[in-house]
Parts: sequence; structure tokens; C-alpha cells
Amino acid sequence: MKITKIKNKINTKIANKFFTYDTKIINKLSIYFFKINSFIIIKFSRINNEFNDKLNKKVNVKFSRINNKLIKKLIKKITKINLYNTNYTFKMQKILNNIIIRINSIEKAYHNKFDRILFNFNIFIETL
Repeated sequence: MKITKIKNKINTKIANKFFTYDTKIINKLSIYFFKINSFIIIKFSRINNEFNDKLNKKVNVKFSRINNKLIKKLIKKITKINLYNTNYTFKMQKILNNIIIRINSIEKAYHNKFDRILFNFNIFIETL
């Protein structure tokens, strides 16, 4: 019985020592794993940020080019429309001027005829 007690005490001390060592080892491993995990997260974050920066720059350059091309096309279209408007305005002014000239000539012709009729009427009245 005494031997069993001594054996149990020794086993308990050994178990306690191993438990203490296991706990220390587990704590140290946890700290190392945490450091490694933190290091990996920081590295991946940097890589991800660099990749996003490069990708954003490339995408922005592409969009800038596309935008510039679209602006040039729009300017060409607007210029063309403005030319059509200018041409249309010029033609309309020409047509209106022709109409005014014709109206003036018709007015003159009728005015001259009316003056002649009035003159002839006055002569007719004087002869009576």
C-alpha cells in the first residue's frame, strides 16, 4: 500500500510536470501561431493592396482612354450638328430674303397699278 501511495504520488508529480510542460508548450505554440498568422495577414494585406492599386490604375487608364474617345466622338457629332444648323439658318435666311423681295415687288407692282388707276380715274373725272 505504501508503495502504491508512493507510486501514485510519483505518477501525480510526473503528470503535473507534463501538464505544466504541455501547458507551457501549448501557450508558446499559440503565441507563435498567432505571430505567424498576423505576419501572413499583414503580407496578404500588402499584396492585396498593391494588386488593387495596380488594377485600379490600369482600369482608370482604360476608362480614361475610353472617355477621351467618347468625348472626341461627341465633339465631332456636335460640330457636325452645328454645321448643319448654320447651313440650315443660312438657307432659311436666303429663302426669307427671297420671299421679302417678292412681296416688295408685288407690293410695288400693285401700288403702281393703283396709282395708274387713280390717275386715270382723276383724268376721267376732270373730263366730265
